Amino acid sequence: WVGTWGRGLNVMPLGSPEQLAPLEVQPAYAPLLNFIGALEYDAKNDGLWIGSNDGIFFYDLKTGTVSDAFDGCRNFRGCIGSLLLPDGTLWMGCLEGAVTIDLKRKPFKYHHLRNKLDAPESGIIDKIDCFCMTKDGTLWLGSNGYGLYKRIVGKDGRTTFKAYRVEDGLVNNAVKGIVEGQNGMLWIATVHGLSHFNPKTGV
Repeated sequence: WVGTWGRGLNVMPLGSPEQLAPLEVQPAYAPLLNFIGALEYDAKNDGLWIGSNDGIFFYDLKTGTVSDAFDGCRNFRGCIGSLLLPDGTLWMGCLEGAVTIDLKRKPFKYHHLRNKLDAPESGIIDKIDCFCMTKDGTLWLGSNGYGLYKRIVGKDGRTTFKAYRVEDGLVNNAVKGIVEGQNGMLWIATVHGLSHFNPKTGV
């Protein structure tokens, strides 16, 4: 599955890469799937979650049809970056923060994290565009302008976020990619270069 920025969603047989072809969808959905920023396979529901510039949609592999994923799914514009967690929660970034979707039951329920994750009371609209879950189960999120976030789940189940920014050693606060190395260090791609981050020391 290949999502493009301007040429829609394409399918490529792994054994015959030369047969790359556009995915045929219902005419009503074709204009909504031109700019793809996130793709995530959902084994439980046997489908593909599609984050586009025009919303979040679900492609059912059994029926070969696209549908609105949930009420209000077209309100999440500029989708980019996604990660399906082991607990069955899908995280997807968008122009206004990030959205989490519970895939364990239908109809799908979602939660919108619109403002700065470490200071939601500020009212500042964030843009989350990448995710990484490390081997120890920690979820890391990259913001387009407010640095690197670490999700912290308390014993009471309450979720908070800690931010790491330029003042903490990050090259730039616009994070575009996060990868965990074999030694547990994080490699963080930013718009102004690469940062090497030790989660244990926070440096």
